[in-house]
Amino acid sequence: SDVSDISFVFKETDIEAGGDRMDMCQGVSNAYVIRYNENGEAIPANECMAFACDYQSFLESHDFCYAYHLWTCLLRIDTGINRIRGRHKEDQSSRMRVKVGMDSICWRYFLEKGNEVGCRGVQSVSLLCMKRITLPGLTIKRRVGHLKSDLLRFETESDLIGLAGLLGERVLVNVRAKPPFSRLENGRDIKENDAVNVVNGGETRPNVFRNRVDSDGVDLIFDGIDSLTISVRYSAYQLDGGPHLTDMAKRIILLSRPRSVMEGGVEEEKEEEEEEEDIQVYLNEDFEHEGSFYRVSRIENNRIFARLIQVSNPTEAMRARYVGDEEEFANITYVIDKINERY
Repeated sequence: SDVSDISFVFKETDIEAGGDRMDMCQGVSNAYVIRYNENGEAIPANECMAFACDYQSFLESHDFCYAYHLWTCLLRIDTGINRIRGRHKEDQSSRMRVKVGMDSICWRYFLEKGNEVGCRGVQSVSLLCMKRITLPGLTIKRRVGHLKSDLLRFETESDLIGLAGLLGERVLVNVRAKPPFSRLENGRDIKENDAVNVVNGGETRPNVFRNRVDSDGVDLIFDGIDSLTISVRYSAYQLDGGPHLTDMAKRIILLSRPRSVMEGGVEEEKEEEEEEEDIQVYLNEDFEHEGSFYRVSRIENNRIFARLIQVSNPTEAMRARYVGDEEEFANITYVIDKINERY
């Protein structure tokens, strides 16, 4: 039978340990913490795993875990939106798009949740995309195309509360500030002169749907194949916010504290400090390497692996590689730059 709903249950030790699984738990409506078993005893570390695939016995007989697959997808979307709202440039625009991997299983879950919170029904739109075609002689060209896609829009205050219940409260607010140079033990409190990027929901929904709008909101556009385009429209405010912020945004700002970096010594200051990126957002993204195309298959412990999906260089060096082979890329920055070149 079809899955109607799902809950994510973590142990207190998992939350305290942190990591990409637990970063967005705050505010997720169906995420729970379990501390004790039925006897009132603390749960041992090797019991009550968060996902079925964490058990060795599951991996021996199954190759797909729905809960872990869905949580990973939610994490990618959360990371993508955080990349947008965490931009610190002074001349940034009030809207931006990013693209992440997604399949129809996760999209169906979002549609169900969108209906629960009262979002406008899914809309059919034309998404501008780059199509790769192979010409005679194995020459690969990219051409502009239009792909029929589905759009789910979160635009009112109630819509955004529902989105926060899916991805965590802080998906709607982030501080416009670079990570601190020094390694602080208790984090960095937001200051009076800090600016924040906030997605503010409207009170009412327009009667007529328009693809391009200026009001704040989050659009999720699924191409029906394997990718989701996230379009975020937001506003910038000083910390005090003023009367324009919604009650939910004000509450999140009061709780907001930029994540502190790991404990340790003081780093040397750099002339230009690059923004920290969560590389999990690049999962299932494609890139070109030595004339062939790869797709990022997994990212573990700051190690990135990709599968060969198309060979286009008929040299002796390439004949030893076959479609489907997985390869580790030691230079993560190189892979990220190659992925960004596509956009």
